[in-house]
Amino acid sequence: MPHSRDGEVLFPRWLMIVRRDQNTLYENLVLSFRFSDRVDVLVDRRDDDLRAVPQPIKSERRRRITLKERALWKHVGIRMVFIPGERAAKAPLSVPPPAPAPTPGEGPA
Repeated sequence: MPHSRDGEVLFPRWLMIVRRDQNTLYENLVLSFRFSDRVDVLVDRRDDDLRAVPQPIKSERRRRITLKERALWKHVGIRMVFIPGERAAKAPLSVPPPAPAPTPGEGPA
């Protein structure tokens, strides 16, 4: 992936979150995407107790899960999250720019 401190475009990527009880699905996805730097496959490690009780959203980046996403999670055991690419801010130069080259005829004689 491009280095974000250089102000280059960061590529969009996907997070595939697999339900804890879907070991075979997780293993197959990891094998399928092992050479892709734009897909990360993760296992959901949240506690079951926390999901039973509605919790306040801690981050503004989270959004509500749609009915289709909820059905996919329940019946297939996977949730896919798209992370759009962004242009990172350019890092300030830490090295001063080089001095201009002397023009012909200038310099020590």
